[in-house]
Amino acid sequence: MARSDEGSGTLLFVTVLFVLGGLFNLVHGIVALAKPDQLINQVVFSNLTFWGTLAIVVGALQLVAAGAIVARTSFGRTLGVILASASLVFQFLLMGTRPWWGITVIILDLIVIYALTIYKHDFA
Repeated sequence: MARSDEGSGTLLFVTVLFVLGGLFNLVHGIVALAKPDQLINQVVFSNLTFWGTLAIVVGALQLVAAGAIVARTSFGRTLGVILASASLVFQFLLMGTRPWWGITVIILDLIVIYALTIYKHDFA
């Protein structure tokens, strides 16, 4: 089926969210590894090496997903849905630490999942 321009704006929004999320996670992961004392009061978990490394890996995957979504590949759509779903669950588990941030991210994750699934015919 031919690609349509119907969801282009929404998919661009999703791509921007993934790029921003990826960059934020990369920076957060680097800070967790390089200067863990900066995050001591913000982290529920004590092993900052693990969480910093995880944030860097997730950030890199988000940037890969953004590129694949722009290219409208089914890999990008699948990776995007998986990452947004994992983020949604993770934010729900951390809801007690930062409730407004968690609610905001959960809403954005739901928008991402919706956009990537509603325009599935546009992905090769």
